[in-house]
Amino acid sequence: MNEVIALKKMRNGLLISIKGWLLLVFIGLIYSLVRTVFLLNDLTSGFYQQALIQRTVNSYITGAQRSTLGVWTLYEVIFNSLVIAFIICALILMFSKSRFFPKFMIFYLVIDTLLQGLDYILGYGAAPGNYPSSYGVINALITSVIWIPYFMVSKQVKETFINQEIVVEMIEEDEEKEGNEKFLKEIERTRKRVVELHKANRELEEENKKLREGYEELLEENEELKG
Repeated sequence: MNEVIALKKMRNGLLISIKGWLLLVFIGLIYSLVRTVFLLNDLTSGFYQQALIQRTVNSYITGAQRSTLGVWTLYEVIFNSLVIAFIICALILMFSKSRFFPKFMIFYLVIDTLLQGLDYILGYGAAPGNYPSSYGVINALITSVIWIPYFMVSKQVKETFINQEIVVEMIEEDEEKEGNEKFLKEIERTRKRVVELHKANRELEEENKKLREGYEELLEENEELKG
């Protein structure tokens, strides 16, 4: 029972808070989110960029010839939109302390690295003579090399996102068990009450029977006196 109380206190205290290396992960996600939002705004805000994107989309619909720069720009818009969606999902999983957060982060880091590589390749043909920066690819590779092993083996990650959910499940199972025990006790009390009422009813029936017999005897005596 004491273990259950301790577990409930842990749950009420949100168990393990976001701290240590996980705090760096959170800061990195927020930074990436803000940076990507601004980048996406720059890609879509200018008239030239809007027209270029529209022409590229139309070329896919009509089958017309399309420019490499337009394809790259459209890819950038889609890529950065996906990154924003991934980061928002990651933050939701992180603060809900879901056990799926570590796996989701590993998946996100792998996908981000692949998309950064594709972006770098597309950028080569987009503007001849003006080669794209390899910063995004290198940054994604370094980030993956550092954080993927961390999410796979870190004790803090397991305590925060995996063990915590196990604890919560244990608490919920215990609460369900307590509820079932209370329900069974209530049923037992009701059964005993029914038995007591049934017994009292039988006693009343016996008393009534005795009263009827006494009444009949009185009637017989009364008839004898009259006779």
